[in-house]
Amino acid sequence: MQYYNIITITYNSKKYISALDQSMQLPSNWTWIIWDNDSKDGTQEQLKLLSKKNKDRSILVLKI
Repeated sequence: MQYYNIITITYNSKKYISALDQSMQLPSNWTWIIWDNDSKDGTQEQLKLLSKKNKDRSILVLKI
Protein backbone atom coordinates (compact mmCIF):
# COMPACT_ATOMS: atom_id res chain seq x y z
CA MET A 1 0.00 0.00 0.00
CA GLN A 2 1.23 3.47 -0.84
CA TYR A 3 0.78 6.52 1.36
CA TYR A 4 0.34 10.08 0.19
CA ASN A 5 0.72 13.46 1.82
CA ILE A 6 -1.71 16.08 0.58
CA ILE A 7 -0.73 19.61 1.51
CA THR A 8 -3.29 22.39 1.14
CA ILE A 9 -1.94 25.87 1.80
CA THR A 10 -4.68 28.37 2.59
CA TYR A 11 -4.19 32.01 3.54
CA ASN A 12 -6.96 34.60 3.78
CA SER A 13 -9.40 32.15 2.15
CA LYS A 14 -7.15 31.77 -0.90
CA LYS A 15 -4.97 28.83 -1.84
CA TYR A 16 -1.26 29.34 -2.45
CA ILE A 17 2.01 27.53 -2.98
CA SER A 18 4.91 29.65 -1.82
CA ALA A 19 8.51 29.61 -3.02
CA LEU A 20 9.50 28.07 0.32
CA ASP A 21 7.39 25.01 -0.42
CA GLN A 22 9.07 24.52 -3.79
CA SER A 23 12.54 24.72 -2.21
CA MET A 24 11.93 22.03 0.41
CA GLN A 25 14.53 19.27 0.35
CA LEU A 26 12.84 15.99 -0.53
CA PRO A 27 14.15 12.43 -0.37
CA SER A 28 15.08 11.07 -3.80
CA ASN A 29 12.02 8.81 -3.91
CA TRP A 30 9.60 11.74 -3.53
CA THR A 31 8.42 14.09 -6.23
CA TRP A 32 6.22 17.18 -6.59
CA ILE A 33 2.85 16.74 -8.27
CA ILE A 34 0.72 19.88 -8.50
CA TRP A 35 -2.83 20.15 -9.75
CA ASP A 36 -5.82 22.44 -9.49
CA ASN A 37 -8.80 20.49 -8.19
CA ASP A 38 -11.39 23.19 -7.48
CA SER A 39 -14.24 21.90 -9.67
CA LYS A 40 -14.89 18.55 -7.95
CA ASP A 41 -13.33 16.37 -5.30
CA GLY A 42 -11.47 14.07 -7.66
CA THR A 43 -8.61 13.56 -5.23
CA GLN A 44 -8.96 9.81 -4.76
CA GLU A 45 -9.26 9.12 -8.48
CA GLN A 46 -6.26 11.31 -9.29
CA LEU A 47 -4.16 9.58 -6.63
CA LYS A 48 -5.09 6.19 -8.10
CA LEU A 49 -3.90 7.33 -11.53
CA LEU A 50 -0.68 8.73 -10.06
CA SER A 51 0.00 5.51 -8.17
CA LYS A 52 -0.27 3.51 -11.40
CA LYS A 53 2.27 5.78 -13.09
CA ASN A 54 4.64 5.98 -10.10
CA LYS A 55 4.52 2.56 -8.48
CA ASP A 56 8.11 2.75 -7.27
CA ARG A 57 7.93 6.34 -6.03
CA SER A 58 6.24 8.06 -3.14
CA ILE A 59 4.37 11.18 -4.16
CA LEU A 60 4.19 14.48 -2.35
CA VAL A 61 1.02 16.11 -3.59
CA LEU A 62 0.43 19.83 -3.37
CA LYS A 63 -3.25 20.52 -3.83
CA ILE A 64 -3.92 24.05 -5.07
